[in-house]
Amino acid sequence: LLGSRVAHGGVCRRNRGRVRGSGSWRCGQLSRRGERGPSWARGRPAPDGLDPVGLQGDTAEKGENRVRAVRPVAVLFSLLVTLALAWGASAADRLVIWDKTEYIPFYNEFMAQFVQAWSEATGIEVEYTVVPPRDLITKLMTAVESGHVPDIATVEVGMVAQLAGMGATTITADLLAAIEAQTGDRFSEAAVRLVSIDGQPRGVPTATFPAALFYRNDLLEAAGVEPPQTIAAFREVARRTNNPRAGIYGAGIPLGRSGGNDIEGFIRNLFWANGGSVFAEDGRTVVVDSPQNVEVFQMLVEMYHQDKTIPPGALSWDDGGNNNAYMAGTAVMVFNSGSLWANMADMGHPLLAHTGATLMPAGPQGRYNLGGGNTMVLFAGGNVAAAERFIRDFMTPEHYGQLLPRMAPMWAPVLEGMKDLPFYQDPVNRVWLEAGQINVNVGYPGPATPWAGEVLSSQVLLRALQTAIVDGVPPAQALQNAKREIEAIMAKY
Repeated sequence: LLGSRVAHGGVCRRNRGRVRGSGSWRCGQLSRRGERGPSWARGRPAPDGLDPVGLQGDTAEKGENRVRAVRPVAVLFSLLVTLALAWGASAADRLVIWDKTEYIPFYNEFMAQFVQAWSEATGIEVEYTVVPPRDLITKLMTAVESGHVPDIATVEVGMVAQLAGMGATTITADLLAAIEAQTGDRFSEAAVRLVSIDGQPRGVPTATFPAALFYRNDLLEAAGVEPPQTIAAFREVARRTNNPRAGIYGAGIPLGRSGGNDIEGFIRNLFWANGGSVFAEDGRTVVVDSPQNVEVFQMLVEMYHQDKTIPPGALSWDDGGNNNAYMAGTAVMVFNSGSLWANMADMGHPLLAHTGATLMPAGPQGRYNLGGGNTMVLFAGGNVAAAERFIRDFMTPEHYGQLLPRMAPMWAPVLEGMKDLPFYQDPVNRVWLEAGQINVNVGYPGPATPWAGEVLSSQVLLRALQTAIVDGVPPAQALQNAKREIEAIMAKY
């Protein structure tokens, strides 16, 4: 499909990127003389059995990890055509979308095919580019500084405050209301809160990332320990299950400068649970060098050097390193979003039968999780009308409603009604909804701010922790250094 001409003028060409799964697609306008729809919407099977935009009707394969389309070809493709006619022709007939690669490949396959079908139905040319998350951050910063921005970008919620602080993105309150009216559903307060700056939404949330502690229940049982519910218990269980001679480590914590946010979120979760934070309630006072945070850094240093429960190679791991270690059987416990569970289920991985998941361990101040998720942001000065149109067409039960079950449990729903999906009715899977209830924003206990977003994306905490682990800098000094760097970032705002 991708890179091949479709009937009578519609075309999607792919320019491949340096990383597998990255690259861009340019979807041209469809000739009004010909058939509408890509080849798999005209009677031939979708690639790999996929039917991401619901055009294949009842021919889609049923199964645990597949979603059967509920309407026949003519009806669902005519839905996009009807939407196109209702909106009418537009002089602004080009849309630029930047997206990021996801751990579950289905997402990018789904989106590329949805983009093509939407482009053909509306007559709007779409340039759809997919890049790794870290590269996307750099690409966006360069684009904002140069003024050459896309119309839509899908970013993690930690970027929302930073982009808003640069004056780059639009307020989306009216668009959220329009989607709610269209779907008869409503966005969850937690999802909207994660993309709101000064009480105004600055994006359309498409997913929240519930995070949990994954553990090997067979190895915990063999060691005679229960899944840890506190931070102290987490460290003790890691010790009791640690077996370096067999290549098995109790705690798979990624410590590499990957550009992802797994370790940045994990450190903040421990800070908050232990009574610390990066910022005070006013969002401006930097308290990262508090005694509570020093305790957390000291514990992580000791887990690496003294307990030896963190693999030596973790210093070079990216955000996939802990996933890979767990699936290889070399990590007993890892913190991660549901992407790990979803990927193991898709693979039919044998360790899934020996895997449990529980909420983040609690500290003296409770349980917390840095609220992760995806949001589509719209850029001021871009083709806002077409961007809103694209997002409204995407956020429908026929389209978004098909994507969500395939992304669970990595994704949790942002629309309240979708919490009733069969997946979440299984008691084993309820933990993913419960995990979303302890999500807080990047500036907690203060507001989400542009500087808090930049501190996150700059990986200030990880780099400070690395100096403590690798260079032997005392934890208190490492955090004082981090404080100075954070204050320098704030001075730019």
